[in-house]
Amino acid sequence: MSSGSTLNELLGELKLLLRPRLRENQEAYSLYNRIRDIIMNTLSIDYEYMVELEGSLAKDTNIGGETDLDIFILVKKDDITNSWIKTNIIRPLRNALTMKGFNAKLRYSSHPYINVSWRIYSADIVPAYWATNIND
Repeated sequence: MSSGSTLNELLGELKLLLRPRLRENQEAYSLYNRIRDIIMNTLSIDYEYMVELEGSLAKDTNIGGETDLDIFILVKKDDITNSWIKTNIIRPLRNALTMKGFNAKLRYSSHPYINVSWRIYSADIVPAYWATNIND
């Protein structure tokens, strides 16, 4: 066996060790569905939005024991400000998540977002502008 084959076999074994177990992915997707349902039942119908799962879980590149969720609320609205996000998304959604038993914390990056902890999982719920083309 050549050293190249040995290296490829070793990398293949390592990849299998890093993959999350099926149960971990099922629980993570279950959490996403629960959070998505809360979002859909909480946010206003006065503006158009969609909820998208992004990041390593969505791309199936998550590492076992390190699975986190990146959930984006894409809002189609011309004049989104941090103040608008706090009033129309963060406050009502954080209250709804807390009422459903989640530990929902307010965090900041360039704008506010919510971090939810549940069992071994962490989910970032990030409001973002829904760009329909490159000029938006």
